[in-house]
Amino acid sequence: MRRLLIALASLAMLTAPALADAVDDAKAAIAAKGLSEVVDKYLWCGAAFTIMAVVVNDPAQQQNARDAATVLFRMASPLLLAEGVVEADFSKLSANYAAVVNSQLTVKGQTPDYTQEQCSAALGG
Repeated sequence: MRRLLIALASLAMLTAPALADAVDDAKAAIAAKGLSEVVDKYLWCGAAFTIMAVVVNDPAQQQNARDAATVLFRMASPLLLAEGVVEADFSKLSANYAAVVNSQLTVKGQTPDYTQEQCSAALGG
């Protein structure tokens, strides 16, 4: 996770002003959905594992992160539908979570919504 933070910090420095507006918009869009805490955790952690899969160098860690993200998104999908989110909105919602997670993991002074331990525990259901 530490390498993830360092790699994403470099990216954030290049895109900070535009990223701030995009993150605010993403947070507002997520809040407007009124998702349950469980769904929020699955999507947030799924986005974190997706980002991790891109920035780590070890192929085994990349695959583990991709697998974890897939599991969490699959767990979230039926819950999203039950909460009234239509499938057509899934990709935009995922992009919003990716923007928020990226910001929370790279911008100084931001606190991630969930810890690595909470995300790992979420995989157990």
